[in-house]
Amino acid sequence: MNQDALSGMVRLTLAFFLIALVVELTGAALLMTRLIPLYGPARGVWQSLFTSVSAFCNAGFDLMGSYRSLTGYTGDWLVNLVIIALIALGGVGFSVLLRLGKRRLNLHARLVLMATPVLLLGGGILITLLEYDNPATMGTLSAGEKWLAGLFQSATLRTAGFNTIDQFGQRETTKLLGVLLMLVGGAPAGTAGGLKITTLMVLFLTVRQFLRGRSETTAFGRTLPQETVRRSLCIVALG
Repeated sequence: MNQDALSGMVRLTLAFFLIALVVELTGAALLMTRLIPLYGPARGVWQSLFTSVSAFCNAGFDLMGSYRSLTGYTGDWLVNLVIIALIALGGVGFSVLLRLGKRRLNLHARLVLMATPVLLLGGGILITLLEYDNPATMGTLSAGEKWLAGLFQSATLRTAGFNTIDQFGQRETTKLLGVLLMLVGGAPAGTAGGLKITTLMVLFLTVRQFLRGRSETTAFGRTLPQETVRRSLCIVALG
C-alpha cells in the first residue's frame, strides 16, 4: 500500500475498498449501455460487472473466448474509453487516487501523474504509426479507429491484458515496444504489475542530474534519498 507504518491501515484499506467499488460500479454502469442490448439483461449485467472489475484490477479476463477479447468493439469509443479509464485508474494506484482530492500532491503522486500520460499517449502514438497500414491489425480501420486502437493497446499493455486488435498480426517492432511497456507496468500500490512508473522516473531523474554534473537526484525541489536510487537501479537490473 506504499505506506511506511501500520498506523491507520484499517481506515486506509476501507478507503481503498470504497474507491474500487465506486470506480468499478461506474464503469459497469457505462458498459451496460452497450452490453445489455447485445446480450440481454442478465448476461449483459454480468458481462459489464466482470469486465469492469477485471479492467480496474488490470486482470483482462477474456469472456468472449478464442482470443477475441474486445476485438468486436475496436471502433466503439464508449467501450474503449471506459476500459482505458478503468485500466489507468487502477494502474496509478490507490494512494494517488486518494491524493487527487487534496490541494497539494506529494512527490509520489506528482511523479506518477507526470509519467502516466507520457507513457499512455506516447505508446499510443508509436503503436498507431507502426501498425497504421498493417492489414492484419489496423490497415482496414478508419483513421479515428486506428488512433483509438493504438491508445487502447498502449493502455492495455500496462499489464491489463485486453485487446481490440489481433495480437498475433502485429509487427515485430510493435511487439518489442509492447514488451517495454509491459516491463514498466503501473504505479506502486495499484493493480498493475511491472517494474513500476516511479522506478523508471527515479532512474530518469538520476541520469538527467548526472548529465548536468550534479550528484543528487532531485524532483520538484526535493532530494531523493540515495537508498531510493539504489533500490530503483536494483529493481530494473533484476527485471
